[in-house]
Amino acid sequence: CGDILYSGHTVNMTIAALAWNTYCTDKYLPKGLCFTLAAGAARNLWCLLLMGGYFVIVATHFHYSVDVFIGSLLTTMVWVLYHSLCVNNPAVLDKMPAVLKWYELAGEHTDSDDD
Repeated sequence: CGDILYSGHTVNMTIAALAWNTYCTDKYLPKGLCFTLAAGAARNLWCLLLMGGYFVIVATHFHYSVDVFIGSLLTTMVWVLYHSLCVNNPAVLDKMPAVLKWYELAGEHTDSDDD
């Protein structure tokens, strides 16, 4: 496949699952029981799909299991580092370029009614 130490396929699947689990929350969705239940179901579905994807990658011998483990570990660590240092720190968020903070600030504007 060309990956040196970690599985790029694992990285892509892990980023998709982390994005769903992070941004498919009440902060970014309209309020209501239907959206809350759908968001919870989507997050659970993504976790199941992620584990199934890891299994398929290893079972088909597309990557070694250590490649999948390191890919998921590094991706999760970078995701957590970004969100703990940048997103949850207003001083850093203010200094970020607009291209990096546009989605983080999108959740702040969903609660306002401009009617």
